[in-house]
Amino acid sequence: ILTLSGQIDADTKATLRFGSAGKIAWINVKEGDMVKKWQGIAGLDTGDLKAAETKAYYAYLAADANAKEIEDQVKGHDSDETFAQKNDRVTAQTTRDTAFDSWHVAQRAIQTASIFSPIDGIVYTAPALVAGTYIGSPTQAEYQVVDPSSIHFSATADQSEVILLSEKTAGDLSLDAFLNKKFDGYISRIAFTPKADEVGTVYEVDFKISEEIPSQVRL
Repeated sequence: ILTLSGQIDADTKATLRFGSAGKIAWINVKEGDMVKKWQGIAGLDTGDLKAAETKAYYAYLAADANAKEIEDQVKGHDSDETFAQKNDRVTAQTTRDTAFDSWHVAQRAIQTASIFSPIDGIVYTAPALVAGTYIGSPTQAEYQVVDPSSIHFSATADQSEVILLSEKTAGDLSLDAFLNKKFDGYISRIAFTPKADEVGTVYEVDFKISEEIPSQVRL
């Protein structure tokens, strides 16, 4: 009998977060909810984001006008442009490029103000937030959606162990959370390429659980 240790993982999962900071406007799910593909998860208040986009746009227009004015001043002086003129021109053009990028960042913030699930699955992780909460960083509002049918047990085997294994080999799984129960399943994947970890060279081995995974199981 060969015993391997590892952890629960999933092939199909998505970590979702907003593209910018902002105030939560709505939340459509809680931990444990089933969601459909492209279902809305949560959204930010776009009022401030749209105001920031407008401000960034006008800043770009001003920088563009200034750069064009300076470019006109040195037009026809490619061969005798002074260092001062070149410095003014390059500074204005750089300021315009930076303002243009900032405008597009503000546009993307609006586009990513709402997050949607890209898969059918279960909301495994949901932050303890309510509408009206301000998040200073997108990582403060991170959701994880997992397709339960893709959940498996991921283990590692060393070189002496992996030669004893083959795909489709049946086995059973014991989890700390369910001490008196074993889950039937089979080996669904054995990595061809080894990797290095703290115990040396090992191979990843995925064990597919045949029965339905209890909702209490966490990745």
